[in-house]
Amino acid sequence: IDEIAERSKKENRPWSRLPDMSDELKKYIHGTADFLGFNYYSSRYAQLNSTPYDPSSNPTIYDDARIVPSIDASWKRGKSSWLYSVPQGLHDALVWIKNQYENIPVLITENGWSDSGELNDDDRIEYFQSHLMAVAMAINVERCNVIGYTAWSIIDNFEWRRGYSERFGLYYVNITSDNKERVAKKSAGFMRDVIKRRAVEDGN
Repeated sequence: IDEIAERSKKENRPWSRLPDMSDELKKYIHGTADFLGFNYYSSRYAQLNSTPYDPSSNPTIYDDARIVPSIDASWKRGKSSWLYSVPQGLHDALVWIKNQYENIPVLITENGWSDSGELNDDDRIEYFQSHLMAVAMAINVERCNVIGYTAWSIIDNFEWRRGYSERFGLYYVNITSDNKERVAKKSAGFMRDVIKRRAVEDGN
């Protein structure tokens, strides 16, 4: 907090990009949340960045955290340049939340895969299958208090900065049509079966 406050001054900001909470406020809000909403898509490896901070550069989350991110070449990448399939990262994050925050109830509010809108979207199925297995492992083995899971997204939608060029939906949307027809992708059937059976099987 102190480092980012100092950086914010060097960036000529009127206040810190990461304002500190008073002990009184922390005590007031402690335990008031019904659950933690958690969006998860991907992960990175992190290495400590020893390069001195340059206040003239545009601030990034990686600079603030003093890390250099990297990926594993074996990770499958989605249509989005930032999106890699790393189910272990979801599992580990849930375990960390459990240990750090007294096993607060967690609702996974977003988790999904991007492509070009293929109807036979086997990569999306593989992504959902592996990540649901990671959630199941966190619940059944690590006893993480996960209360729900939301796939992103039901239909193809407008993505910030990418428009309709990257598709996340279980249903394809014909954006160029007046009626915007919706067509179920193969992954819609997969998720329907998971919901019906209330179970997911290991794809290996």
